[in-house]
Amino acid sequence: MGSAFAELFEARWTLLISAGLSLVFTLIYIKFMDWCAVWLSWLSVILVFASLCGSGVYALVYRNDRIATNASYEDTSEAGWIMFYACVSLIAAGIYLLVMVCSFNSLRVAIAVIETAADYFADTKRIIFVPLLYFTIALLAFAAWVSALICVASIGPITVESVESQTKDIVWDS
Repeated sequence: MGSAFAELFEARWTLLISAGLSLVFTLIYIKFMDWCAVWLSWLSVILVFASLCGSGVYALVYRNDRIATNASYEDTSEAGWIMFYACVSLIAAGIYLLVMVCSFNSLRVAIAVIETAADYFADTKRIIFVPLLYFTIALLAFAAWVSALICVASIGPITVESVESQTKDIVWDS
């Protein structure tokens, strides 16, 4: 164990600089989310729809391109599976669009909640220390567990006597 601690000691500046950089990057990310949370939320909704439509259209274009170069390709099972994939993707895009249109107000409320959460994190930066506190507590609990394990293991081999021999020694008062 001495060599492991020696290596940690030698790498202490690297570890400390990494911890400092992760703190700085976390603060930059929180500020970025404060500025762009609404736009990123809407962008993710649009990208899901675009990816469903795009994959369906790409599958159709790919299938038609293969059929144009090889007329017998249309009768293969691969062409059938590509057509099935294209139909499933486009139907999923239609269902996604229908759900988004029908629940547009709920979507706006959800994005407003995301914006509020981003504002809260930007205003209360000390919240990033909560996971560090729990991580420290978990490390201390783990260290206590390992210490208890070492103490129990250092007792030596544990043998179990039969239960019958223990009950014979007990005198029962009536």
